Amino acid sequence: MTMWYKTFAGDDLDCVTGAYGHGQYRLSSLPTTCPEISGEPVLCRWGYHVCRREHVIFHLSTHIAAVEIEGVVYRDDDDKGASCAPLTVVRLLDRWTPQVQRLFGCDVAARVAHLAGEHEPTCHAAILAARRYALGLCSDDDLAAAAEAARVAACELVAAEATEATEATAGVGEAADAAAWAAGRGAARAARAAARAARAAALAAALAARRNETAWQSKLLWQWLDGHRTPDDVRRELEELEE
Repeated sequence: MTMWYKTFAGDDLDCVTGAYGHGQYRLSSLPTTCPEISGEPVLCRWGYHVCRREHVIFHLSTHIAAVEIEGVVYRDDDDKGASCAPLTVVRLLDRWTPQVQRLFGCDVAARVAHLAGEHEPTCHAAILAARRYALGLCSDDDLAAAAEAARVAACELVAAEATEATEATAGVGEAADAAAWAAGRGAARAARAAARAARAAALAAALAARRNETAWQSKLLWQWLDGHRTPDDVRRELEELEE
């Protein structure tokens, strides 16, 4: 059976009837199987919604799970599919911890920080604070101050883009926004929003750049999820910067 992926918010969610024919899921005991849903699957309207490995990047949340399900309706231009067959949640990808979520958000924000122009140092300061926070080396107050500075920079850059949109200003506000999100509250939200903002920054430059950014983000995500990049790697990188 094909392995699919599904993201979840929260920790202990019951499977009940809801807007898509199902509601929440119980993740405390795995594997667990959710019942068949009556009717035919309709994307974004009815059925269990899942995605392929390469599309997990578009659906980041608190948990990422490997699931098994048959009869998935999946169009080539969509980043998710739907099925009404019984869905089995096989396992959670346990490397997707709040710490890794934060560090992933920092990685994607750092890649586009150069687009922020004169505010690039502010972006890097926010990203550095977020990385240190994830490693237990930065206080809540220091993180909040760095995030606020990046938000102010993002607002200034967006205003500048609105008054003088040129090739040189394309994506600058989104780049600063990615740094602000990476340092924002809530690790899963930071990862999701920073990745989205970084893709938007790349899109502002060119559609091809956005496709490349998405592919790079997906590859990076799975490096984290497969254990090829770890918090220890980030710790070593910070230590080298301080030498």
